Amino acid sequence: MTGDQGRPRLTRRDRRRAAIFAVVVVVVVIGGAAFVLFAGERATTVSDQSALDRFRTEGSSTAGSAGTAAGGDTAGDGTATVGGAAYPAPAPGVYAYTGSGEEVTSFPPLTEQQGPDMPATVVIGADGCWSWRIDLNTHHWQDWTFCSSAEGLLDTGGTSFARRDFVTFQIDNTSTFTCPEPEAMLWPDMAPGQTRTGRCVGTSSAMEGESTSAGTATMVGVEDVVVGGTTVPAVHVRRDHTLSGAQTGTELVEWWLHPDTGLPLRQRRSLRVDTATPVGPITYTEEGELALTSLEPQT
Repeated sequence: MTGDQGRPRLTRRDRRRAAIFAVVVVVVVIGGAAFVLFAGERATTVSDQSALDRFRTEGSSTAGSAGTAAGGDTAGDGTATVGGAAYPAPAPGVYAYTGSGEEVTSFPPLTEQQGPDMPATVVIGADGCWSWRIDLNTHHWQDWTFCSSAEGLLDTGGTSFARRDFVTFQIDNTSTFTCPEPEAMLWPDMAPGQTRTGRCVGTSSAMEGESTSAGTATMVGVEDVVVGGTTVPAVHVRRDHTLSGAQTGTELVEWWLHPDTGLPLRQRRSLRVDTATPVGPITYTEEGELALTSLEPQT
């Protein structure tokens, strides 16, 4: 028996099928590579000036103080004395932050960078509330609304916007969350190890259904943070949240907050969001950090 006699013979039809399959594989591989190499307009850093122009045009309200002075002393045992029943809002304006980060979408595959400039805008609202919007890059911003109450400085909800540009089309997604159970970020006589819980419900413009973000905020301690040459005894709070519903995932965000106002001095974040789609699950991950460079806002 020769070496060829034990092998099955391929018919013309089999060979044709194999050739078609090979072509399909090549097209998929090349197409995927082209998708990555020839992605559309990439995200870039946001300048302080562009944020300032928007602030001056869209929102520079200074009406409605968020409360009276709340103190800001720190005790030697690590307990933060951060106030009584009210927390004053930070001065409105655009604050300069610097940082870095990476956003990765599994399909279509796309990676974008954050920073290095990340201006944040503080706008004062009514009833002791104010918003903090951070521009991570030209395709991604997020804001939170904080409100002062007898329970503390509460996170009551927020909005995030993200854009993915794929040359022939763009995907813009705006997610809006409101919190039926607001979570305290600062609270009276808070001490290391204490926790507060919260729950928020939101929808996204690019998909159907509701998602719920729920978890805890834990005070880690009081740590010195240097901002523009000034040392501030920042309150370190770690937030662990789980996302369920239309989207699932986890979110860990560490905040270093000004003890008087709650203005973020530093932030470190790590999150993963999974979305079920007709073409299979799509995963979004984000890792990043930022730090305030000046306590004085631009107006």
